[in-house]
Amino acid sequence: MTYKTVAPGHVWLGLDPGLTTGWAVIADNGEVLGSGNLPVSDLERGLDELVRGLHRSGHAIDAVVERMPRVGGAGKMAKQMEDVWRALYVVVEATYEVPYLFVAPGEWKPSRVARTTKLKRGMTPHQRDAIRMTLYMMEKTHGK
Repeated sequence: MTYKTVAPGHVWLGLDPGLTTGWAVIADNGEVLGSGNLPVSDLERGLDELVRGLHRSGHAIDAVVERMPRVGGAGKMAKQMEDVWRALYVVVEATYEVPYLFVAPGEWKPSRVARTTKLKRGMTPHQRDAIRMTLYMMEKTHGK
């Protein structure tokens, strides 16, 4: 898992949770430093590696997490989504105490930022969503 290295400072970590969780690391100036996808089976380890690496590089982190409804039931998908939420909690909140904001898809998807942000080809929908929702929240909360 790699991202472009920059001088220590502040970065935003966008997380689009799902059976494949999209992630993005974005500098305060809006530059996308990296993005990717993590399957449920590798989410906790991969996210831990990502956050630990950012901290070791001297970065302060704020996270943006897309709020998705909890999946009820006892089926395979419900179990996998519970594993996703558990991994996010363990890494983001319990282990590294990264401040985070939730944003609903119905809030950020119709935004000007989401509609006008152009991204390079070859990204998955999860990567694009992680980037666009994070840029939206950066603008909403800090005018960036």
